[in-house]
Amino acid sequence: MSFSEEFPQPIKLIVPIKDIGESGVERTLNLNDEQISFFVKELDLSAIDAFECKWQLKSLHRNRYRLTAEIKADVTQLSTLSLEPVKYEIKENFKTEFWPIAQNDPVKSPELEIDYIDEIIEFYEEEQFNVGQIIYENFVIAIEQFPRKEGEVFEWKNNETAEEEKPNPFAALRVLKK
Repeated sequence: MSFSEEFPQPIKLIVPIKDIGESGVERTLNLNDEQISFFVKELDLSAIDAFECKWQLKSLHRNRYRLTAEIKADVTQLSTLSLEPVKYEIKENFKTEFWPIAQNDPVKSPELEIDYIDEIIEFYEEEQFNVGQIIYENFVIAIEQFPRKEGEVFEWKNNETAEEEKPNPFAALRVLKK
């Protein structure tokens, strides 16, 4: 089974290393109608009114590459409280580094444990990067998990009041004592 059959790949954006060069690659990605429909269905959204991702892929030292990107999107979801539509804007900046698989070893790359502890590092074997998958994953992370309208508050209403006493099995013994 190939990777594309196992996982959905709504953004097919493969960048070969040979296309990066010294100056890097800089592009803007706008989703087409088919991709927007996929996102809405797959991510249980009501709508995506706009989606733009500006990204840049640059060469670093030791056959490493850095992807920096900014996603801007206008999304509509249903409120988790009232189930009414909630519109909000996503602005997500992220970066990912691509390192050769041979450098996935703290002995050969000791900076892995210190300098890159909070960084996202993807290790590559092939001579290309799946930038589309990275953009998709970061968009999914940026979506509100529990959207709600401004001012909406969840208020718990307990059916039992503090004045009501729970039945005490020893109440009948108290009567006999008197």
